[in-house]
Amino acid sequence: MAILTASESIGKVLAEYPLTQPRVIELLQASNRNENFVIQDTNKNKYVLRRYRRNADEPRVLFQLKLQQHLLDNDFPTPEIVKTVSGNLFWLFDGTPWAVFAFVKGSEYDFSRLEQAGEAGRRLAQFHEILLSFREKPVYLDFNLPQREVLLRSAINLMELEKMFLGHGVDNELSRCRWQWGKITKDLPVTILDGLPSGWIHRDYHGRNMVFGGDEMRSLFDFDVVTKGPFAYDIAYGLRTFGREFRGSKTIRPEFARQFLDEYSSIRQVTQEEVRAIPSLLFLRGLPEAAYYSYRKRDGDNVRELLIADVGAFPDLEDESNQLRAILAKI
Repeated sequence: MAILTASESIGKVLAEYPLTQPRVIELLQASNRNENFVIQDTNKNKYVLRRYRRNADEPRVLFQLKLQQHLLDNDFPTPEIVKTVSGNLFWLFDGTPWAVFAFVKGSEYDFSRLEQAGEAGRRLAQFHEILLSFREKPVYLDFNLPQREVLLRSAINLMELEKMFLGHGVDNELSRCRWQWGKITKDLPVTILDGLPSGWIHRDYHGRNMVFGGDEMRSLFDFDVVTKGPFAYDIAYGLRTFGREFRGSKTIRPEFARQFLDEYSSIRQVTQEEVRAIPSLLFLRGLPEAAYYSYRKRDGDNVRELLIADVGAFPDLEDESNQLRAILAKI
């Protein structure tokens, strides 16, 4: 059997698209999930060719692209999907889905610009509102289940974690996992979660998954982990990622967090129940899940080191949750 080179594979994929002599001109910054190539045709039009390397599940990829198309149809800023010659949203080659998108020029989130934090909040609310009319049947993978299911299976998750890491010298980390999971299920029981406004949530809403032109969001990317859940889950993560001083900072600036939330609320009013749940929802996002480690292990990652790092981040996560609690208490 002939083994194709990467360039030969790309060439065969691009042959299925209505582009004039497209060629790869750049590999975008490394992703820990997929590969993104900037391509250009003879008219100097640019596109992005995406290879779904880690998530190659065809129904899931099609679901994500349909969701993205729904956003486009409702004037939300996200890249236009280029259909294949046969009219498909993606092309399957050698068992891997590939998709082509229009290239959107812009810059990453600027942590110094208060206006961009507000724009991120406003656009998140639009994302939530627009997707209320998205009626496609959900397609979930085992590592991106709805938050309700994640909470309901917390005991099963702990058993799977202990089985996965038995004899790996991480007993202390597993003990801390048990304690933190027990705490979150008390602080955020399913009955409270069920009472929160919910719908489709992005789950990875941060400044490197979008580009800005000035203070306007030009495009939102990466719908790999979209799922059903409480809107406040996205809000909690957004307050952290757009409120912090810089990438990697553990300090959340109150004025940036307020701007994000104020602009979000200008589109969709946030309830007091959501406000109270935000600190716990931020912590929930950082709790270890066996299904996610299995997913990373299949790709060759050292999941023992991932577990140690995730558990080691608990103190910072608790501090960030407390910062949000204090900020929200003054709103």
